[in-house]
Amino acid sequence: MAMAAKAAAIQQQGHKVLNLTLGEPDFETPEHLKEAARRAIRDGKTRYTPASGIPELREAICEKFRRENDLEYQPAEVMVAVGAKQILYNICMAICDPGDEVLVPIPVWQTFVEQVKLAEGKPVLVELGSDHRVRRADLDPHITARTRAIFLNSPNNPTGVVMDPDEVRAVAELAVERGIYLIGDETYEHFLYGDARHVIPAALDEEVKRWTIEVNTVSKTYAMTGWRVGYAAGPAEVISAMAALMGQSTTQTASVSQWTAVEALTGPQDCVQEMVGEFSKRREYFINGLHRIGVECAWPEGAFYAYPSLPAGESSSLDFSDRLLTEAHIATVPGADFYGEGNLRLSYATSMDVLSEALERLERYLG
Repeated sequence: MAMAAKAAAIQQQGHKVLNLTLGEPDFETPEHLKEAARRAIRDGKTRYTPASGIPELREAICEKFRRENDLEYQPAEVMVAVGAKQILYNICMAICDPGDEVLVPIPVWQTFVEQVKLAEGKPVLVELGSDHRVRRADLDPHITARTRAIFLNSPNNPTGVVMDPDEVRAVAELAVERGIYLIGDETYEHFLYGDARHVIPAALDEEVKRWTIEVNTVSKTYAMTGWRVGYAAGPAEVISAMAALMGQSTTQTASVSQWTAVEALTGPQDCVQEMVGEFSKRREYFINGLHRIGVECAWPEGAFYAYPSLPAGESSSLDFSDRLLTEAHIATVPGADFYGEGNLRLSYATSMDVLSEALERLERYLG
């Protein structure tokens, strides 16, 4: 967000800035979802709702889990909040006492770390290998008597890495053995490429499900980022505590957004496949382009981010990202912002024209 703001300031000075910062699909919200919102307004569905979400949306979420993940949840095990960010905040506030530790594999989206701090917990940053893959062996040494939860984000932001199904099971077994929660952020679950296979922990077995809180959102999947609808499914006692907090903070997610989300989850899904197909083309074009100009970058298996290495001789992602913006007018996000170093995050959730020009400018800048 900070880099996007700086890019906007430079653009106001008359420069054309190519923005590769925000993790936001550049697609319009599908028309049938806009119509669902208009219909909700016409029908007067604009009043307060239960803090945990309208019953129709919670049932639609349960049906989504049945249909897509082979998981059975009851509405009492599901709640809705103002985007996935508030869901993560409510989880941390519900399960963490001051001083409780939460394991956070890095690089990772900053919000995970900050939400734990807001709950007066202690985020424990777990460094991964050079391939950025989460393995039980990385987590084991960090488990203590104060460990309360483990964050898993797959497909990952910023790396695009998808967890190996065997490692998902191994980490889930660790959580069950030690009696700690798994918090599975599935925001990018539909954005998969090639042979990548995504497994959500709660779908492994009933015992794992008992210790797992699944987090998701309609923001990325349906190009509804500004509608602010996130949701969680998990143990009823945790969901109940989260809903109680919701009732004393934001009260509810906007009613019209909730009715639109019902249509998103229960209506035609063609729009999702069309968007993922387009991202797949952009991924192919952009990563091949980076390789052509000599930039080292692993192929992202999911999400819509490239996570290339810094050029030889560069040691600070903050400095390099800043110079790219001020000198080449390409806005990126430094790896340091994800508690990593040596990389940049480039979002290809933008047009082919922008990606093409970004590659041209980058090639010129690197000489």
